[in-house]
Amino acid sequence: MAVLEGRGRFWWADDPIPEGKFAPDSFVAGLLEINGDGSSSLELDGYLPHPQGPMASMMPGHIPAQKRIAGILKGSGHHVLLVGLTHGGRRPTSSYAYERYIAFRLRNVLDLSIAKNTAD
Repeated sequence: MAVLEGRGRFWWADDPIPEGKFAPDSFVAGLLEINGDGSSSLELDGYLPHPQGPMASMMPGHIPAQKRIAGILKGSGHHVLLVGLTHGGRRPTSSYAYERYIAFRLRNVLDLSIAKNTAD
């Protein structure tokens, strides 16, 4: 059961953020759900860029431990860092496509520079 749901903008934590912006150009809007056990799921309204090309993330599975997703929540402005990721798959349809991630840990990061340092 979700204890918190929030929309926001999300990106790979190692993507550079241009000066004067709060998110990199590669961000994707999505819905973050946080469960009572601390796990979370993120459903994006599009696809995060994948280093092996767009077809690589079609297959669900584990993501390398060093990969993290950073984000900023609409409304509260809180920064989050999703770690321990599993790819939940993509859903291409004729009218709408989305991507889902599951995180086993979530950190609330008030300062985005902490998110960058933690991603190393």
